[in-house]
Amino acid sequence: SRGFRHDALQHITDLGSKHPKAKLLGTRWATEPSSELLIPKVAEAEFEEIKEKLPEDEAAWFYHAAYLDQLLNEQMASRRSSGAAGGVSADGAGETPKAKAAAKAVAKAAPSSRSQPNAGVCPFDLKKLVLFTVRGYLQALHRGNKRIHLILNRVLQIAWDCCELDLHKQDALGEIDRQSATMEPWMWYMVLPQLISRVHHQEMGPLFQKLVTSVLAKYPHHAFWHATQLLRSQITERHRLGCKIANHVARQDRTVHELMCVYHFIAADLNDLATHNPPDGHSHMSLQKSFPKLVGMGGSRNSNSRHTWKILVPLQ
Repeated sequence: SRGFRHDALQHITDLGSKHPKAKLLGTRWATEPSSELLIPKVAEAEFEEIKEKLPEDEAAWFYHAAYLDQLLNEQMASRRSSGAAGGVSADGAGETPKAKAAAKAVAKAAPSSRSQPNAGVCPFDLKKLVLFTVRGYLQALHRGNKRIHLILNRVLQIAWDCCELDLHKQDALGEIDRQSATMEPWMWYMVLPQLISRVHHQEMGPLFQKLVTSVLAKYPHHAFWHATQLLRSQITERHRLGCKIANHVARQDRTVHELMCVYHFIAADLNDLATHNPPDGHSHMSLQKSFPKLVGMGGSRNSNSRHTWKILVPLQ
């Protein structure tokens, strides 16, 4: 069977000289754990050559970044194992389910360097490896959004890991900041819950607050429901950050301020409704009497005036 594999790879290699996408397929195959045909330096040169021939191809940038990601994962695993004895958490604490799924998907898309004899060989120092991995993923989004959920969740997880391991964290966050300057805000909406959950983080917080603000300013109807968890948080620091972000956006557009007021009051009423208990001896209650705003009545419970409101609640 080895002969058949060799013949097939030779056929792809011959095609690759004329067709860059065939060369991409061949390089991906040659870097699979079961192949062990290319050492990292050679694989890196192959991917760079493919990107030169296919500069606007999303797949070329993604699979190159995914390959670098595997090399980075190997270095991070080594750092975790060396730090475990000193009490550093190596169990993936802080990873969201989406980030874990993204990491598994990347592992399928790119080779696992741990199973290769050259796993310890890396074509870059760690700083460049972090930068090129993050840059490659986000540059792929400039060329297509087929893998946007996987890419952004993975990029955020890399940022988290770099901060947790103190592994060129400022370089990783700085690269995300630079690349985000040319990205559309709707892209970050895909991972808005993840961004909001980290706005209080000491290192990641300033960047994530900036990204949340850009999404909220561009798509207030879509994003403000997510932001209410900050505004209504019982944790003082998270509440303060939520007010800071909301006020910054509201000062730039009065209509956004009015919209935020609607979301804020509706969220407050819904929260009260969730904890409301009918009086003893009553088996039902009247929304119109207890929560007039929710049914479009006036703000006062004794008012018969009607008003309308419209909010957008994302289903997840």
